[in-house]
Amino acid sequence: MPDRNAELFVKMYSKLQLALGGGKSPGAGADRDQALEKLLGEPAPGPTSPLSAAAGQDVQSLLTIYNPGQYLPPDLDPGKMEDLYSLSLLFDAVPKFSWFFKPDGIPISEVYNSILRGKEPPLTQITPDQQKKLEAAIRKEKDLRDGYEEYMNKYLEARMAYDGAYATWKNGGPSIPANIEVKLENAFKNWGAQGRKSAYESARATIATYDAMEPETFWNDLTNRYQEGARKTQSGSTFQPYDLSPPYKTWFQDSGWTDFHFYQLDLDRQTESEAIGVAGTLDVKYGIFSLSGTAEWSKNREYLKADQAELAFSCQLKRVTMSSRSWMNPLVLWSRAWRWQQGAGYADEISTGGDLYAGVRPEGSMTVIPVAAILSRNLHVHGSFTATEVETLNEMIKARGSIGFGPFSLSGSFHMENHSGFVKSSITSGGINAPDVQIIGLQCAVLPKCPNPDPTLPWPTT
Repeated sequence: MPDRNAELFVKMYSKLQLALGGGKSPGAGADRDQALEKLLGEPAPGPTSPLSAAAGQDVQSLLTIYNPGQYLPPDLDPGKMEDLYSLSLLFDAVPKFSWFFKPDGIPISEVYNSILRGKEPPLTQITPDQQKKLEAAIRKEKDLRDGYEEYMNKYLEARMAYDGAYATWKNGGPSIPANIEVKLENAFKNWGAQGRKSAYESARATIATYDAMEPETFWNDLTNRYQEGARKTQSGSTFQPYDLSPPYKTWFQDSGWTDFHFYQLDLDRQTESEAIGVAGTLDVKYGIFSLSGTAEWSKNREYLKADQAELAFSCQLKRVTMSSRSWMNPLVLWSRAWRWQQGAGYADEISTGGDLYAGVRPEGSMTVIPVAAILSRNLHVHGSFTATEVETLNEMIKARGSIGFGPFSLSGSFHMENHSGFVKSSITSGGINAPDVQIIGLQCAVLPKCPNPDPTLPWPTT
């Protein structure tokens, strides 16, 4: 008989992945994509749409969820250097290729910097006509970027509401409300008209085509961009800042949140995500409640199994985009116009390339890159918990321990430079309430084989 706690976590993750725009295999999003194409008149952009458009190929999305979530200080101000450092440090960790978050210990900025230091470009040169096209595209991309991203985020917000409703309908719930479809259709039209979607993406495609064909200028510009983008705290810590949209202070406001539900029907009918089995397995000791004697996240957590016949929960979700890193050109990770310098000590593969739908697991120092953080608030868990379970959990809270319910934190601390605190939930026999804002996961773009130099290019001879 399958472990009910593991089954609940797997189904919960699978619905979250689908509700956040992931899944394309039959039974996990194929009919949604067809319906969206009919509604919008073209294939619907997904969570990795900016990268997909610029890379000229479909970029798969992997949701990696925290176990448990990470609370955030509401008074943090990224306008202050120390606070910006804390926030950037949080998102600069390379996630392992797993459907539950495991930091790899290597900063994304350092992996990228290793490319800048150790790359070898081909012996190519751009023509005067191509140079003019490139310069015009760079100017257009810069002029259109802010408007494009503003309306893209509005589209992705409407898309999250649609995908959440779809995920519930797919499991036998009510039909997708007409007003959600209308909002999505209007957001997509506005992205095209006011956001100048086609013009911006055409400029990005031109840049991707010609930029690396003038290697000396291209790589010098990227190196200068990286160096000029670096920031330093008063204590002397150097870091690369993260540009997050919407701004941090709005994360704690009431606008921009989407309702998410998990019912008994979902536990019965939800199909597993493509990521399950490809991107990791659960600890055999897993219980839906995770416990740690300290208030901080710990690898050495214990588990408490819950055996309720029925368990349901609801929360609100918000997507925070981090795909725009001012110091980085992520298309370098897709580019075939560089290789490691011969004999310079750079030999490791950044990624062997993965495919969720074909079950191909990548290896390397960075196999995915986050494009968005997923926030949660107002978690309500409905069920009948035993007196022993309630007592155990509340005793942990009294001792200022850390408690998780799947990807959600029920009690724990945050320590971010000048901000620290302890947050707790209300736990009774009738259910759980966790109102505070927390990060529960990262949406990541699955990287291709990298480096993957094109053998037809004129490479230097050794």
